Amino acid sequence: NGGSDHSVAEIGSGLLREGRISCILGTAGVVAGCISKPVKETKKRVTCWSYPLEGYWDILGVTQTAALSLTWFRNAFDPDSGEDIFKEYTRFAKTIPAGSEGLIFLPYLMGERTPHWDSKAKGTFFGIKMKHKKSHMIKAIMEGVSYSLKDCMDVIQELGVDADYVSVVGGGSKSELWRKILSDVLGKEVRTLKTQDTGAIGNLILAGLSVGYIKDTKDAESLIEHSDCIQPDQENTIKYKKFFKLYKDIYNQTKDIMRKMED
Repeated sequence: NGGSDHSVAEIGSGLLREGRISCILGTAGVVAGCISKPVKETKKRVTCWSYPLEGYWDILGVTQTAALSLTWFRNAFDPDSGEDIFKEYTRFAKTIPAGSEGLIFLPYLMGERTPHWDSKAKGTFFGIKMKHKKSHMIKAIMEGVSYSLKDCMDVIQELGVDADYVSVVGGGSKSELWRKILSDVLGKEVRTLKTQDTGAIGNLILAGLSVGYIKDTKDAESLIEHSDCIQPDQENTIKYKKFFKLYKDIYNQTKDIMRKMED
């Protein structure tokens, strides 16, 4: 059985049984868990569909612009820079405390998919003051994307899917700072993998299972190697809980205005 690009990448990240959650911090964002029975989400905030592994279903949230938000910032404000600029951005953002001193970013640059399904949602920097600099905006983008992933994670957990840690892959996960922010926002351990090409590992597992080279998913777990584990800072997690609530309030109280801007 084959699968979509993200579901195969999820398998390669270690999403081989219940009690596991993976996150793709790529151009778009994905938070996913696998379950043994399909779940009907009546509010349609996340999706649930067949998973490539027999006997499992894929429950996931997908955000529209994750690492692409930082690429937008680079293109808008540092258009002549190369890929090394992202290392510089991380260095800048490290100097800013959790919460970006009250600056909040909504990463709805192309609308938003889960959990809002709102094509008219707009990207927003909220709370700009004279003290805010470029480095604050960079940190706020990383935090805002992490809030959007938590928005999906909370729904998935509400539906009964949870894990002690989250495996994170994708271009954005190359930033140790961004992984740290995500860990603090989610309040969970975040692990990265030795290989970023989890799609290749996922295809290897599916092919191995189909021909009997790999006996079962437990046998396949030996192919999943983590390279780094980050623990959440409880003080930051408490702070981010407050800002996450504000993040949600900002969208809920401005979404009608966002739609009027389309008229």
